[in-house]
Amino acid sequence: MMSALNLSISLRAARESVAENLNSCHLRGSTSVAIASSSSKFQFSSRRGLFSSVACSVSETSSAEVPSKIDDPKTPRKIRKRATKSKAAAGDGTDKSIPLKEPGKDIEIWSGVKEWVVFSDLHVSRRTLDSCLQTLKAVHAEASSRDAGIIFLGDFWHARGALPVELLNVVVTELAKWSRPAIFIPGNHDQVNMGGQMHALMVLGAVNPLIRVFDEPAEFLGALWLPFRRDHNVIDAALKQHKNVKAIFAHLDVVGAFMNEACQAKEGVEPSIFPENVPVFTGHYHKPHVVDNSQIEYVGSPYQVSASESGQTKRFLLLNSSWEKIASIPIDIGGRHFVISQTEDTDLENMEHIRSGDRLRLLLSSTVLDDNIKLKLDKLQSRGVQIDLVFPTLSAKPRIEEAENLNAFGLFSLYAERVGMSTGAISKGADVLQRMDLPAKLIQRTKVQLILENVDIQGFGPFLEPVKYPLSQRGIRVVCGRNMDSVGADSNGAGKSTLVMAPLWALSGSTDPRPDSMRGLSASDVVHEKAKSARVSVQGTISGIPFTVERIAGRKPSLKFSYHGEDCTGQDMKLTQAKIDEIIDTSMLQRIAFHGQYGIGGLLEASDKDFKDELSRVIAMDLWVAAKKKSLQELRNKQTEVEFLEGALTQLQQQKFEIEKKVQESKIRLEQWETSWYHRCGILEQEAEVAAEDLNRLVMSCQTRYQQFIEATSSLESIVSRLERFISGLDNVGGPDRYEVTETVNKRREMLLTKVAELSVEVRTCESLLNKKKHRLHEYARNVSSLQICDRCLQPVDSSHSTQTIFQLEEEVAQSEEAYTQLMNERMLTERELQVVSNTIKQEMQRHEEAFRDQRKRSIELREDVNRMHRCLTVAYSVSKSVAQLLGDTQTLSRSVSNGDIEESTGDSEQEIAFLISILGVKDQDVRNKSNQLELDTQEGRRLSTKVEQLHQTLRGLKSTSNPFTAEYAALGDLLASLDSNLREKESSYREALEQTGWLKELDNAFSHTGVQSYVLEAALAELQERTARHLDILSGGSLGLLLRPTKETKRSKASVEAIDRIALVRLSTGETEQRSLRQLSGGERRRLALAVALGYAEFAAQRSGVHCDLLVLDEVLQHLDSEGKARVVAVLKGLPQRTILLVSQTHGDVADAFDLVDVVLKENDTARIESFD
Repeated sequence: MMSALNLSISLRAARESVAENLNSCHLRGSTSVAIASSSSKFQFSSRRGLFSSVACSVSETSSAEVPSKIDDPKTPRKIRKRATKSKAAAGDGTDKSIPLKEPGKDIEIWSGVKEWVVFSDLHVSRRTLDSCLQTLKAVHAEASSRDAGIIFLGDFWHARGALPVELLNVVVTELAKWSRPAIFIPGNHDQVNMGGQMHALMVLGAVNPLIRVFDEPAEFLGALWLPFRRDHNVIDAALKQHKNVKAIFAHLDVVGAFMNEACQAKEGVEPSIFPENVPVFTGHYHKPHVVDNSQIEYVGSPYQVSASESGQTKRFLLLNSSWEKIASIPIDIGGRHFVISQTEDTDLENMEHIRSGDRLRLLLSSTVLDDNIKLKLDKLQSRGVQIDLVFPTLSAKPRIEEAENLNAFGLFSLYAERVGMSTGAISKGADVLQRMDLPAKLIQRTKVQLILENVDIQGFGPFLEPVKYPLSQRGIRVVCGRNMDSVGADSNGAGKSTLVMAPLWALSGSTDPRPDSMRGLSASDVVHEKAKSARVSVQGTISGIPFTVERIAGRKPSLKFSYHGEDCTGQDMKLTQAKIDEIIDTSMLQRIAFHGQYGIGGLLEASDKDFKDELSRVIAMDLWVAAKKKSLQELRNKQTEVEFLEGALTQLQQQKFEIEKKVQESKIRLEQWETSWYHRCGILEQEAEVAAEDLNRLVMSCQTRYQQFIEATSSLESIVSRLERFISGLDNVGGPDRYEVTETVNKRREMLLTKVAELSVEVRTCESLLNKKKHRLHEYARNVSSLQICDRCLQPVDSSHSTQTIFQLEEEVAQSEEAYTQLMNERMLTERELQVVSNTIKQEMQRHEEAFRDQRKRSIELREDVNRMHRCLTVAYSVSKSVAQLLGDTQTLSRSVSNGDIEESTGDSEQEIAFLISILGVKDQDVRNKSNQLELDTQEGRRLSTKVEQLHQTLRGLKSTSNPFTAEYAALGDLLASLDSNLREKESSYREALEQTGWLKELDNAFSHTGVQSYVLEAALAELQERTARHLDILSGGSLGLLLRPTKETKRSKASVEAIDRIALVRLSTGETEQRSLRQLSGGERRRLALAVALGYAEFAAQRSGVHCDLLVLDEVLQHLDSEGKARVVAVLKGLPQRTILLVSQTHGDVADAFDLVDVVLKENDTARIESFD
């Protein structure tokens, strides 16, 4: 009641708006339009609560009424009955209660229009309502701004049948506001009956008199208007009847047109039937484009209806009154679809072009959603963007591809290589297989391409009268039914399942399995109650060769088979059936092409045994079971041999134990003597080793310090060299005259530097001598005071002689001090003279080149440091020679010290020179310290070397003594060796037998259910899973997955058992995947899985068995599915390769409404017939 009230209010407002619009229009002629509340009649379905039809009575001077649909035989019977009752209620014989779509309208309203705005494929639904309203407002605003008319080319509504009141209210209110003339034609989504005359645009034409609706082909304003028709003969007849038109407006499927970006239409009308040089504007396909090599242009949808339209630019077309296209008007309405693949370059943050209401389909590269991606997606969702996540399909790649295509030897060889079997096991396995009678291939395939063309039925099920039903190239076709004989059923029992399963019965003698019968209906069940027999005949081709099969059930059953023009019928039905199965394999055909309502979920729900039995039809397993039995028997024989050898080995090992005991006793005596001998030798060796270790440590320490000394000396020498080069560079700065002057001065300076260095050496030598003399004087004086007898000659000490000696030593000390003072003075004078020379050089530099005086001063200062370093290096050279003699590295040392292994450098910066000067003192002191330490190391090394040599001489004499127990020990050893040789022979035989046992165990595992059998089964399951996943991804939108594994773990022990594991994968809202058992799934989820498995197995079985059929039958497979699930089934079917797909569905169901090709099985008066098909 509320729906009727709302619709009444909406239409009342619509009438007022229309009246206002008409008053604002400049109507010429004597047109009067009356819309009265009392003349509007509305009918509602009490069961559905939806608006069914609208009848408006409008008067005009010249009206064109639409023919009544009451007498149309294609109109459903129940509709005709309701229409007849309405007609009787009107009280006369007119069509007053039938919806009138052609009210009286002045043709001048449309003929005076100069321009037309064209759009199409609106698809109004609850989901798209906002975008549709924007489109209606936009197209009317565009037309109003141009003073133009509006043309709509079909598919106004998205769903066929009854219209939801809430949608109708909104649309009626909006269209009632239109003030521009409009022409509408219905599309396939708008039409209700098969002929297309009853459609959902009737109410739109009744709401606003400015909207003219053509539900039949008609010529108007010089153009031909073609509503959608399933019967292409109607289109062809209209084109032939109206030849002189300027343009054609239609809603058509044209062969070669793009259904989307990647798929072209294979069915429809041919472009060649349209006249040349006449533009054709059509709706139906949503991609705006022009069909190749034609003037057929698809207007396209005004917004992106689905993800398949991602990236398409939408538009309105603008035509002039001569129907010439003058412009395309770009539009941007509603939410857009974006499909993005996740790669390393995908930047989800720079998505400013995506706005609220858009839908982003993200194709993920991983099954795990990264937290960073989640955060970015949350930001997009906060902006109002809808996100669809598509995860990669989970699949397990088989370890051996197409294992069943190989022969037994090839498969075993690949398995052995894959798991890394030992060579011996591989050889044993080949030997086992060689002794078996093996086929060339594990599966013998016969390639069969079966095309079923027609089926003739008589007396079969509800089909009493003869019926011929075409099967070839029928497209995706819905088969629904209407049972006119039953009050309590609409379509149940009409015979639709009987029709589609009739070819299977003719070929195999069985129908689809039922709960009470695996072979379906029996022969007596298929015969009509009023017929004596049931006959079904199928015609077609097998790999291009024609055949006919006719099966009769009843009192005189028979089976006839004609192939290649020859009668192949056997003496009885079994022989004939065997001949048919030999060529076609009807048992596989049932699994490939015919999916009944009772068996669609059979494979998914099957037990482990039934599942494997089904797979064994197309994969070979018996061979490997037999091979395992043979390998197991050989394994047991070899294990018996191993046990015998183990006993013999035990006896030999006992004998060996007794001899080894005697050998051990002799060895003890031998070792006791040797222990004493070793003890003495050990003491000497230990002392020698300690001394040698001390020497080695000293040498190593000395080598380290010597190397450090060399490095320090080399470093210092390198610094000196670099400073000299730098000084030389400074000296070279200036003109030629300057160099002539400084050359003489430099020679003097060099001489003075050398003299300073020599005096420095003499000073150090004199200083050392002076210190020694002072030390000698001090020691002598101390000894004289404490000793009365000389420690050397043992004579009494003469005091006068001692005094004289002390005086002489003091004289020597005084002389040395004087010499030292003279040397110091001389060095000081020389250094002063050197300073004078340096000053002279400095004055010379200032005289010739004032700009470089600082460099010259620096040169002098650096030269002093260099001279000082030269003195240090001179001392270092003398020390290094004595150390090198101790280490035996004189040549290397001499080369290192003299050459320094210095790498020539090219110029030093001021900073580097400053750094070198800063470390000169440190380097000088470092060289001096290392030199002193090396002198002490040399003295200690000579002492340790002498001690080591003495200990080695004593040890050589002790080691020359021999052991008296050696002969006894050798004799017992020979006896033990002989016994050991015999034991090794036995052990070799034992190891060989044990190795062969290991090979046989390995082979036994290889032939078991976890070995080759698992690989064969795994390959089949992997392929089946992959094929299933392709369908399941579409059926579930990526929310469901299925894992098939040859083994599964037990809940308690977690051990693998031989059972096919079927695990459902459910995608959670977080993007994570959760494993569930089939029991945990809902009815709809389980149904989608079952259908995906059935379709996947059909493809799998066809590929493995070689049987391919151009027909696919799906009987009532949509149970438990919601509207979205059914829509996804439609999407899957459109992608299948079969050229004929028969989908059994309920009348006026969601699936039946989604297809243009519909066959209706009508049962009336206890007999069925096919009411409508192309």
